[in-house]
Amino acid sequence: MKTSAVLRGALAAALAMSSWSGSALADVVSLRNGDRLTGTIVRKETNELVLQTSFAGELKIRWQDVEHVAADRPIDVYLEDGRHFKGTIAVDAEEKMTIQPSGDVPPAQFDVAQVRWINPAPNVSGEGVKWEGRFNVGAAETSGNTSTEKLHVNAEFIARTLKNRYTAGLEVNYGKSQGEVNESNSLSYAKYDRFLSPKWYAYLNGSAERDRFKDIELRSVLGAGSGYQFIETPRTNLSLEAGISNVHTDYILAPDENYPAARWALKYEQFVADTKMQFFHRHEALVGIADVNRSFIRSMTGLRMPVVEKVDATLQYNLDWDSNPAPGRVSTDRALLFTLGYQF
Repeated sequence: MKTSAVLRGALAAALAMSSWSGSALADVVSLRNGDRLTGTIVRKETNELVLQTSFAGELKIRWQDVEHVAADRPIDVYLEDGRHFKGTIAVDAEEKMTIQPSGDVPPAQFDVAQVRWINPAPNVSGEGVKWEGRFNVGAAETSGNTSTEKLHVNAEFIARTLKNRYTAGLEVNYGKSQGEVNESNSLSYAKYDRFLSPKWYAYLNGSAERDRFKDIELRSVLGAGSGYQFIETPRTNLSLEAGISNVHTDYILAPDENYPAARWALKYEQFVADTKMQFFHRHEALVGIADVNRSFIRSMTGLRMPVVEKVDATLQYNLDWDSNPAPGRVSTDRALLFTLGYQF
């Protein structure tokens, strides 16, 4: 009897400790309305605390609705005055946050209102580089009564720090019909953005375009200007730019051109609702300053749909318009593309 009682007691204690350990491994967020949420604190970069949960994915919680926070794993906390702490955290009912760094470092305490970021991205905190990029490929081939081949490749890479953003990209199209090349063009571009404030930035950009069927041997564009980053979050990206560029076009047959142009550009990316599908649109317009008939627009609009982790399918529509095409060429080119790609 005594042995059985001891075993039952030991089992109960083990279950209790197991239950306690499981909850201790989770971060806890208590709200002012009395709700209590457990999960993993992901970040706080704006006025929202993002909590990863097992029951509802990522939850966005307004910071002013948070009453208590507890995390028993190291978390990066940045204050409005520039101080940075890393350690376990707890918030009491008096809205005081206590952070315990590792080792023998004494704990620090401050008002919750002083917290600017929790676990921010490296480019947000200014202490590193955030890398992102994608590489997409689309291809088609038919044989028999009709023989066609088509290849499309595009790639873009972005490096972002607190004050700087570097962008480089490439797009290539090649096609054949009945053994004859009927499409051959490429576009490469690079841009540097220097942030003068959290939203405003100055930029330098350049691009090089070749298109045999537009009679373009090489069209180079070099420019500078200013942009405004309206939104830059993990789910939404919106920016507008305006500036001055120099356009130089070496034609294969037509006379070459060189002229200054006003530039306008927009970039918009948005995840659809709470899904992992992403809508995107971007365009760039260059209008001749001395002659508005020397103008052209490049645009792309589409939807990225996840396939597996880091692999997505993209349905994309490109529209290019040139107000003054080379003799014998049309002003508008359209392309509907389906690609598979890898992103990081």
